[in-house]
Amino acid sequence: MSHALFIILGCNIGTCVTALISTIGTSVNARRTGLIHLMFNIFGTILFTIVVWCVQDYIVKFLEIVTSKPAMQIAWFHVFFNIITTLILLPFINVLVFISCKIIILSRFS
Repeated sequence: MSHALFIILGCNIGTCVTALISTIGTSVNARRTGLIHLMFNIFGTILFTIVVWCVQDYIVKFLEIVTSKPAMQIAWFHVFFNIITTLILLPFINVLVFISCKIIILSRFS
């Protein structure tokens, strides 16, 4: 299970990259949304990677208490990742929007 936690974190970024690719040729708002989604998951993954490295055994034991099925443990970890990342980054949404606007503007001129 301890290895699966890191795989879940990587999958979050991977799915965001494909979503970002799908915004090619779309409106500016669609590209901003895809970019914010990617930044959101990158920041969340960095944060969770640090936490998982520090308290990995406790997280695995907690997931075993929640459910004995490994597939459900992975699903619950993913749910916790999304909820906690949202709660942490929601106050910084204006910063993420500002950064994404600057990146989209710069990409239009290159």
